[in-house]
Amino acid sequence: MAIQFDWDRNDIAGHYLFTNILKVISMKKITIMLIALVGSAMIFTSCSKDSNQPVTYSLSNQDFVARSASYFNFQIQAGNLAKSKGVNDSVKSYGTAMVTDNTAAYATLKTLATAKGLTVTTTLQSTDQTNLSSLSSQSGAAFDQSYAQMMILTHNQEIALFNLGSQSNGVADADLRSFSFSQVPSLTLRLQMAYSLQTLVGAK
Repeated sequence: MAIQFDWDRNDIAGHYLFTNILKVISMKKITIMLIALVGSAMIFTSCSKDSNQPVTYSLSNQDFVARSASYFNFQIQAGNLAKSKGVNDSVKSYGTAMVTDNTAAYATLKTLATAKGLTVTTTLQSTDQTNLSSLSSQSGAAFDQSYAQMMILTHNQEIALFNLGSQSNGVADADLRSFSFSQVPSLTLRLQMAYSLQTLVGAK
């Protein structure tokens, strides 16, 4: 006995349409998944290439240490001059603070750098030595004015160095970058104090 199917033509058409819709949806899903996979692979490849690119640093570790040490030792020696040659009490006080702060900063730098096999000296670089000699030749009110101006100049230079050193491509060693970053707030404060000192002693 034959089995008979009593499907309505509309049912058959509907079933056929539904089946085709499912096929289209499935193909679209596969296409989307393939696009996503290809895109992910391209992004991964691009990122891999970028991460493999060598970083070019603005400062070598030794250069950064040498310049930083010279700045700190200049401020110590200039501060001692302010304590002994300054006329205005505010100049003397500022000089005392410079000796204290920069002695501590130099000690921290020396400990950090020595542990990494880097050379740290108290020798001033040529620009710092020239600035110190210029201050040494001054006396009286002229010294106070020159000292205030010198503090503005040198602190701007120090801030530029430590801002550069703290960048991701600034100095190669990560600990030195962190040290560099830690110095910026105190240097900025000292710079503001130097501007106030300049106004106080009438420097132009």
